[in-house]
Amino acid sequence: MINSNIVNREIDKYGSSIILKTVTSSYNDYGDEDKTYVSNSIKAVVNIIGGESELVTEGKYTAGDKIFFVKGTITVKIGDVIVHSSNNYIIEEVLEGELNDTTYVKELRSKRE
Repeated sequence: MINSNIVNREIDKYGSSIILKTVTSSYNDYGDEDKTYVSNSIKAVVNIIGGESELVTEGKYTAGDKIFFVKGTITVKIGDVIVHSSNNYIIEEVLEGELNDTTYVKELRSKRE
């Protein structure tokens, strides 16, 4: 059985510091979008998507895009931005690792901006 405390410890131990920019959108009377970002420093285990990856060969991602693994308690959504190694990555997919209705890890598949 997977224990979320063990997963959290592994992310803390092996993860890199990243900036998660949570996006909030609002619209004016003319329908123009106004985006506001709230930045938080969190830990994530980072994987670089390689050229031989199924994600690349299917055409959704390119080599060099990244997957970030974060704690299951982190609030994140598609369209949020991750800053890692001075580059911005837009979150395209959020996959949740669940066990017994508890999310223990989130996989954030992201494209370089």
